Amino acid sequence: MKDELKNLKRRLTSDEDDKQRFLEVMQSLSINGQWFKKQLGVIALILVGVIIYVTNRYQAQQEIIEEEALQKELDDWKYRCLTRNSELTLKTRQSKVEDLLRQYGDSTITIGIEPPYALR
Repeated sequence: MKDELKNLKRRLTSDEDDKQRFLEVMQSLSINGQWFKKQLGVIALILVGVIIYVTNRYQAQQEIIEEEALQKELDDWKYRCLTRNSELTLKTRQSKVEDLLRQYGDSTITIGIEPPYALR
């Protein structure tokens, strides 16, 4: 029982010693209410800077996400355009046009017999 009381007393005195040491350190640094009052503007300025930095970072991330989504959509439209272009090229080849003309029985357009030549 005496040992427990001694240990408790040591803890209490060590806590008080720790508090006293902390106060001594604070006094040596001259950190008290006056110091905080003098530095309040600087502290507020730092906090505003941090808030602006975090907000800017969040906004930049949102813009990057939107840019990536738009880039994916652009790639999708490019591939669609290439597909349509190749389909159109395939449908407008001379052999396909001739086959379609034969199917529909249009007799006014015929295939040229003479090879083409350049006009000068």
